[in-house]
Amino acid sequence: MSSTPTIFISYSRRDGHEFAQSLREQLKDEFALWQDVVALQGGDDWWEAIKGAIERVDTLLLVITKKALLSHFVRRE
Repeated sequence: MSSTPTIFISYSRRDGHEFAQSLREQLKDEFALWQDVVALQGGDDWWEAIKGAIERVDTLLLVITKKALLSHFVRRE
């Protein structure tokens, strides 16, 4: 792992996207961040990329919203 702490930002796109973006902006100078909308490229196997990212980070930060609590994908993360 790098000397800069790494964080995976988990959220529901249905009601947490704007907050997650704001959070990323606030944290980007202090931490190495992984968020799907920034890290994924077209054609990527998105679930494999997410699993790989989770395995490599120090911390998973969950943006808790009503939709996140109901999200199948957030639960899998």
